[in-house]
Amino acid sequence: MSKQQQQQVQEKEQELQLTKVSLEEKDRELAKRDKELMEKEGELCDLRSALFRPAVALASLCLCSSLHPWQAARPSSRAFPNIYSPTRTITTLRLAVRTWFLLPSCMASMGRCLRVPALLLAAAAPVWPPRKRELLRHHPMYGRNLSQDDWPELSQLIDRARGLPSGPSFRVAALIEGEEDVYAKEVALWQAGVDVFQLTFKTIRADTLFFPNSMIAEGRNYLFAAASYVELQMGYRYTYYCYFDADTALENWHVGWHNFESFLREWEPAVGLPSLDGYSSVLDVYRKEDGAAVRTVLNFDHTVEAVHSDAAPRLLPYVLDLDEDCQWVSQWRFASLATALFPEHVLLTHEVLVQNTAHGHYSRDYCLERMMEATMELRAKMPQAASCFVEPRNEALSLNGKLRLSAYLPWAKALKRSEAEKARQNYNSPEILTSLLRGCEDLGAVRALSQEADHSWCRGCPTSMAFAMLQYIVVQRPMEFVGWLRLADFTAAAVANRDELLISEMCLSVAVRMLRCIKGIDGSRVSWKELKKFHAAHVEFGIRVEPNEETVQEIERLTLTPSRRGPQGPPFASASPNGSQSPKP
Repeated sequence: MSKQQQQQVQEKEQELQLTKVSLEEKDRELAKRDKELMEKEGELCDLRSALFRPAVALASLCLCSSLHPWQAARPSSRAFPNIYSPTRTITTLRLAVRTWFLLPSCMASMGRCLRVPALLLAAAAPVWPPRKRELLRHHPMYGRNLSQDDWPELSQLIDRARGLPSGPSFRVAALIEGEEDVYAKEVALWQAGVDVFQLTFKTIRADTLFFPNSMIAEGRNYLFAAASYVELQMGYRYTYYCYFDADTALENWHVGWHNFESFLREWEPAVGLPSLDGYSSVLDVYRKEDGAAVRTVLNFDHTVEAVHSDAAPRLLPYVLDLDEDCQWVSQWRFASLATALFPEHVLLTHEVLVQNTAHGHYSRDYCLERMMEATMELRAKMPQAASCFVEPRNEALSLNGKLRLSAYLPWAKALKRSEAEKARQNYNSPEILTSLLRGCEDLGAVRALSQEADHSWCRGCPTSMAFAMLQYIVVQRPMEFVGWLRLADFTAAAVANRDELLISEMCLSVAVRMLRCIKGIDGSRVSWKELKKFHAAHVEFGIRVEPNEETVQEIERLTLTPSRRGPQGPPFASASPNGSQSPKP
């Protein structure tokens, strides 16, 4: 073998190690089945010579019809024209990789003795159930890089699947997005009869869909399309599409999924949710108050959510038009629609508690602004239910005299699907968008969110409660300077003598120093220009700050050294630009 040929072989080994695109490396049982198929089709290739040829030549000589990943149950070529093109280089290269990993079985069938690189056989791979192997072999979205160019065809696929009837039995598609290893949870789900699809966006893996650099909701839409393709093959729809973040953790997936599925079967929610560990203390308070094991909620997390296939046409796919600035907007729109269209059937069960173990880095700028844009669009489209589309808030509020967070607020009365009005039992009814659509003015959460806010962080709260909440915010988020700034502002307004402003000045000093560390802002005093930077800096963290001029002037006065301060006086009584006294904010 020449040095050039040796180098080509080494490069191929490195490429295989990096891409990990072969299921057969992991699945010895599947390799045996492929071997039997190849034996029936006769002599396929001269493996000894093919090993040392370039990848494309290897593919052209060694591939037989039984190895073609789209051979069985392929959809119309018009739906996926770029998948079946025989001239597509990348597809050919991937097929070459498949053959490379099948060399052990080829050698066994032809009685040859060739040395296969050890890296191909070293890893002990999981053994997938037959349903998973069938999915990987025949589903056209596996084994390739998905892109935004595929969406027109995939959206048509979703539209066609919507016309299918409901399935003869309860069946769930688990749609998992993320880079984490989900083997343990996937095994539990497959054993429970769930079809599992995973999509990654950084790492190519043999057993997942791959959409590089995709946004959260964008990946979820492609997972939805993957499930729709299977529905078209089955001839009926799944009962639920259950979205998971890949880092979702359960103490026991077998038990946890059994309990969650039992909840879905019994209540048949339009959207079903488990409890989330980060909000368990909030939810436990509600449960202690009313004893309910299942409740409706507003403004929920999307780590795990199960969408009924009858409700899906109203909620899916996710709308992405504002996600470039904040990837939570599409999820906010989804949740807003769900609670407006199915107020009694967006249900959370307390019996299943999940953990979100990691948080990714993605765009979250201008979240409140973009969420508000989505809210206004929904109000304009459905004016009769405008009150149901509440404003996004990053604050606490007073509900029935008690301090509540704006997340997971109680919404309407929780009902099983069978307990609803006859017309509302059909989640897919056209009347859901017309005669059955109603306002939400009578709901306690809507009234609480509509209260006037004397303090932006605690809507409807008396001063004592607002001060306690502000202290809690600062303790929980000590690295966010806006909390310290508000605490300085609050304590400054609470005293009558400037000599007693020590606590306020300390808080203000922390806020200013944190700001300067975060954004590199310099200077010994805060000017109006600097405060604009203050505002811009915090918008990047998803919180909007709207200081008034009186606050700015007081900040400037407080940041001066004692010897440079003006005359003593009550807080916020500094002179305005026109020489008049500014009123208290």
